[in-house]
Amino acid sequence: MKKICPKCKIEKEYSEFHKDRQQSSGIKPYCKECQKEMSKQAYYKNVEKRLMAIKTYYAKNKERLIKIQTQRHRDIRNTLEGKMKYDANRAVNLAIRTNKLKRKPCEICGNEKSHGHHYLGYAPENWFKVKWLCLKHHFYYHRNNA
Repeated sequence: MKKICPKCKIEKEYSEFHKDRQQSSGIKPYCKECQKEMSKQAYYKNVEKRLMAIKTYYAKNKERLIKIQTQRHRDIRNTLEGKMKYDANRAVNLAIRTNKLKRKPCEICGNEKSHGHHYLGYAPENWFKVKWLCLKHHFYYHRNNA
């Protein structure tokens, strides 16, 4: 089945539209490409307002947020995997500081600010077997390979 996007006026397959149970057709009125562009424009139109809201919220709830983050950090470190991860990261950071390991640029984009990604796990024999990824690509890797 096909539908015409009201923004770009192009007839497209239903697979080119996001699902939406509230619509009688079961899909959003705008195609995925137009929806993405509209979302991007809305974000940049209000980016300063959003950032101000985040800063205000943080200022009002700073103590509570720090307490939650500290507790979450403790909970993770008290698990076996959390301890192994902590030890592996500490070992890499110590090796970098003592010049036993050299930080390399991101393997994907070449950004100098990179993180060591323990792609083989956190066991002691794999501590120094890392891929160097910038923050963006490190998050992307974990988000898509979780």
